[in-house]
Amino acid sequence: MYDFIKNDTICELDPFPISEKTDVMVSMNELGPLLLNTAGVNMIPYYQYMLQLGKEVPVLTSYGSYIDADGKIFSYADDTKYSTNIQEYFFLEYNNFQKTSMNQWYRVK
Repeated sequence: MYDFIKNDTICELDPFPISEKTDVMVSMNELGPLLLNTAGVNMIPYYQYMLQLGKEVPVLTSYGSYIDADGKIFSYADDTKYSTNIQEYFFLEYNNFQKTSMNQWYRVK
């Protein structure tokens, strides 16, 4: 909550009129897209993909595992119903580091 002065009157301004959420799992790679989505910002397709993936797999780690929306922990080597989406995510991450990446994923339409 912020205070500002308007016509010599102190007014309150809530810059993020969103409801508080508890017991939310989110990894760092989804935090950016989640903030942009909450702010109503037009996002690149890659961030839109991350938001969709985050609904099923909210936590992706660099330690060889991920956590699904039910809190179950899986190894990236496991064959699960999320395996195809996880492999797509790895492809997009790797692709983003290339000089000649598939740019349509990283530009706002």
